[in-house]
Amino acid sequence: MLVLTVQVLGERKCNCLHLCEEEKMVKRLTSKRMLLAGMAFGALAFSDPANATLIEPISTPNSALAGFTGPYANVSITAVNPNTANIVFTSLTTAGRTFLMADGGSAYLNVNGAYTLGAVSATGPFTPPTYVGNSPGQVDGFGQFNLSLNFFDGYTNAANQISFQITNATGLWTSDAAVLTDNANGSNAAIRAFACTAPCTAGAGALATGFAANGGTNTDVPEPASLALLGSALIGMGFIRRRRS
Repeated sequence: MLVLTVQVLGERKCNCLHLCEEEKMVKRLTSKRMLLAGMAFGALAFSDPANATLIEPISTPNSALAGFTGPYANVSITAVNPNTANIVFTSLTTAGRTFLMADGGSAYLNVNGAYTLGAVSATGPFTPPTYVGNSPGQVDGFGQFNLSLNFFDGYTNAANQISFQITNATGLWTSDAAVLTDNANGSNAAIRAFACTAPCTAGAGALATGFAANGGTNTDVPEPASLALLGSALIGMGFIRRRRS
């Protein structure tokens, strides 16, 4: 009887120890999971929102592209930090038409503040696009832009994607939306587009070429010949008035 009692007590003690070890293990696992969950929450709560990417559709055409359905391209803006931003222009295919970027003023931006342009790269469906330089200026009908990327030649050297990085020394770009600023016409990004029937081929050529921006107003700029005719007309009217007087 005594032996039996000792045996039973021994089994209970063993069972208690086993349960205690299990409880300790469960507590350790629970604490570890809670710690990992807390770290994940902290990473989400304190992550840098500037590393998200803002995508702007370029869908407002000038008169040369008015007969084609947009959007024509997207521009993505990623503020890596307040001093650095990555920019990617990507051509789109809409309603069976692809809109490639080429020639002088292939891609435009109106950057917020002074900037330094880094290396520019581009890909295309035909002859590899060749970047020539940055010449800020007027975009046909969409106002002034302080960044304008020029590429060699036209349609057969067109790009379907243009990528580059810009930097500033003043820490202005605290978010993606802070990288660009609207010009007087209300636009901050634009392209020179060559419309072609998808899938585009070099031999088929472009259906049309024109400019498009991400909103704002468009006021067509008169061609030089039109300006010359207008000037001649004004001079003629002045001459007639002097004769009458």
